[in-house]
Amino acid sequence: MITYPVDVQNTRWAVYNTTSSELVKRNQRWPRADGMEIESLNSDLIPLLEVSTTKPVFDPATEKVVVAEPVIDETNNTLTQAWQIAPFTQQEQDEYADRQANKIEIDGIKSVYQDLKNGTGTAGDRISRVESVLAFMLKRDYQP
Repeated sequence: MITYPVDVQNTRWAVYNTTSSELVKRNQRWPRADGMEIESLNSDLIPLLEVSTTKPVFDPATEKVVVAEPVIDETNNTLTQAWQIAPFTQQEQDEYADRQANKIEIDGIKSVYQDLKNGTGTAGDRISRVESVLAFMLKRDYQP
């Protein structure tokens, strides 16, 4: 049940048609600046406070969080946005693994760059590190 006045600034509302069982609008501001009851609202339309649940914990290497069907509670005038965990497809798993491998290699390059900038190691060490970075950039396997 809606308690008036509603918080006009910090809440979002949906409009639900009870006759057709469909959401008419979502993410709306309350239509009255004073937060009081909406006058002359069609009897088959009801305002629903939009509520979002916390996204669940998931394994980003094998899963993703997707939007689930919202839960409509006409009695309490709420529309709760829920989340579901979905497994990655093989392609998504492969893409994730590639991104992780690239991140590790890029972090290694940043470390080499910082060492070179600081003058760490002998001249031969620095040349070897530059060669490994260039090999990575050229997408070749570097064998010291």
